[in-house]
Amino acid sequence: MTSMKSENNLLFNSVVLVLYCSLIIFGIQHHELWGDEIHSWNIVKGSHTLPELFKNIRYEGHPPLWYLILFPITQFSHALIYLKAVQLVFCLGTAVLILFFSPFSKIQKVLVLCGYYFVFEYAVLARNYMPAVFIALCIAAIHPRQFKYKTNCYYFLLFLLSNVHLLGLLLAMSIHAGYCYELFRGKHRILNPVIAGMLVFLPAVYFILPPADSQLNFGFWVDQWSVSRLYLFVTVILKSMLPMPEISNPHWWNTNYLLDNDGLISRGLSVLIFIFLLFSIYLAARKSKTAFVILFTNLSLTFLLSLFFPLNTSRYVGFAFVGFMVAAWFSFFSDRPFNKNIFILLLLLQVPAGIFAVVKDYRAKFSSAETVVAMRNEIPQSAFVATDYWCLNNLAAYLDTPVYCLELKRPVSFLIWNSEMKDIIHYDYVAGLEALLNLNGNLPFYFFSIHNETELLGNESPAIKMNVKLIGYSGDAIEKSGRVFLYLVERL
Repeated sequence: MTSMKSENNLLFNSVVLVLYCSLIIFGIQHHELWGDEIHSWNIVKGSHTLPELFKNIRYEGHPPLWYLILFPITQFSHALIYLKAVQLVFCLGTAVLILFFSPFSKIQKVLVLCGYYFVFEYAVLARNYMPAVFIALCIAAIHPRQFKYKTNCYYFLLFLLSNVHLLGLLLAMSIHAGYCYELFRGKHRILNPVIAGMLVFLPAVYFILPPADSQLNFGFWVDQWSVSRLYLFVTVILKSMLPMPEISNPHWWNTNYLLDNDGLISRGLSVLIFIFLLFSIYLAARKSKTAFVILFTNLSLTFLLSLFFPLNTSRYVGFAFVGFMVAAWFSFFSDRPFNKNIFILLLLLQVPAGIFAVVKDYRAKFSSAETVVAMRNEIPQSAFVATDYWCLNNLAAYLDTPVYCLELKRPVSFLIWNSEMKDIIHYDYVAGLEALLNLNGNLPFYFFSIHNETELLGNESPAIKMNVKLIGYSGDAIEKSGRVFLYLVERL
C-alpha cells in the first residue's frame, strides 16, 4: 500500500513538474527582457576579469553571486538567450525541490507553483531573485535530514543565500535565527553558531554597502526619509500576500488596485486587509516556534529595511511571501505545523495575479528594448549615434557595443550608479543635445531615448537652433521604461 502511494506521488509530482516546466518555458520564451534584467548582463559582459567585475558591481547594492554565475557564460557568448537559460535552470530546480522534497500536500504544491511569484515575478523575469529562492529551499530541504557534513553544507548554503541578494541576506539571517533558536531549545550553546553566522554574512554586507562616491549611498536614502515610510510596511504585506494588479492599466506591473488609489476608503480598506493578513500569518505560524522565529525575524528585518529603502515594487516585497513559505516548510517537519487551512487560503490569494500576469505578458510586450536592433539597421552605418543614460541598457545589450552617452559625454557599455548620477537625474536634454551638435561639427546625429518629445524637450517649443525630429518609436510596453524613441537631431 505504501509502495503504491509512493508511486502515485511520484507520478503526480512528475506530471506537475512537466506542466510547470512547459508553462515557464512558454513564459520565458515570450517575455521581452527589460532594463533591470539586461543591466546585470551588461555589467558582466563589460567586465573582462574578475577583479574588474568586483569593482564594477560595488555600486549595485547587490552581493556578487548572480554576477559570478553569469560571468563564465559571457566569456564565450553575449547572446541574451543564455540569460534566459540560467533563469530557467533555477526555476526548474526550485520546482523539483517543492515537488519532490517539500512536506507540502499535493494541493499546496500546485498552489505554490501557480502563485504570482512562481509563475511570473521570480520565474519569468531573469533576475537574482529565483536563485535566492532556490538556495533558501535547499536549506529547508536539508533541515530534517541527517547526513555527514550537514552543518558544513548548511553554512555553505547560508553563505550562498546571503550573497545573491540583499533580501536573500535578510532571509538567511532569519533562517539562521531559527537554527540558533532550535539549538537553544535543545540546550546547546549558541555563541559559536551566532559568531559563525556573523562571519558568513560579512562578505555580503561588504558588497551591499555602497562606496563613498555612490549616488545611492546610505545618506541618499536617509535624506529622503519621511514619516510616510511607516506606511510602506502595509504595502509590503499587502503586495506580497495579496498581489492585485490594476487590470485596466496597460502598465499594470508593480501596481496594486487598493494601494494605488489615494482615496480615503481605499486607504482604510488597505489597512484593514493588512491587519487581516498579518493576523492570518500569525494564526498560521503561532504553534510552530522555530517557524515563527524565522517568520518574525524576516518580517522585522523587512520592516526595518522599508524605513530607509522604499520596498514598493513586487520584486522587493515578494520575499515576505517567500519567508512565509520557507517558515511553513520548516513547520511541516515539526510536530506543530502551520495551520493548513490558513496556509492554503494565503496560497490561493496568489493564484489570480499569477494567471493574470502570464496572460498579459503573453498578449502585450513587457518591454520594447529589442527594437533598437531594427532601428539601428535603418540608420546609415557612418552616422553618429548617441543615447540617453536610461536607454543605454537597451543598446548595450542588443547591439553589444559601447554607445555614446549624452549625459556622460563618452561611449559607455553599462550603467554604473556612482556620483555622476546626481547630475543625470536633473539633466537638461535641450542643452545637452545642442552641445553634442557643436561637438559633432554641426552634423546631424541620431539619438535613442526612453523619453517622448514632451519629456525630452518640455511642453513649450524651446528657443534653440536645432530640430529634434522623431523618426522611430518602438510602441508601448507594460514596463514604461522599456519603450524606445529614435530622434534625428540636426541644426536649423
